[in-house]
Amino acid sequence: MTNSTDSTDTPDSGDSLDSLVAAKLRDMRIRARLSQTALAVRLRRPTSFVGKYENGYRKLDVIEFLVVADAIGFDPGTFLTGFLHAPQVPNANARPATPAPGTTATAAA
Repeated sequence: MTNSTDSTDTPDSGDSLDSLVAAKLRDMRIRARLSQTALAVRLRRPTSFVGKYENGYRKLDVIEFLVVADAIGFDPGTFLTGFLHAPQVPNANARPATPAPGTTATAAA
């Protein structure tokens, strides 16, 4: 298993894709009528593990995500497909597109 990506900083901002995934995982847990403690028992992890990824203080790697999906009881493929069809969240770090040679900035937009 890969190293975890624990963070001691503040959680992600509310509009990031990571935050949307964390919120959806929380919703899936609640729909399954599992408390954080009950899910943690299924995962054989401390309750803080669930709280940290649900609140954006920790990101799950792919293997952890699959284990969480199995413990909650949902299909991870269907879960991820829902994000493909969701409105895209703008990336605050993205650079603006540069116009093609021979075009003006307004014509390229």
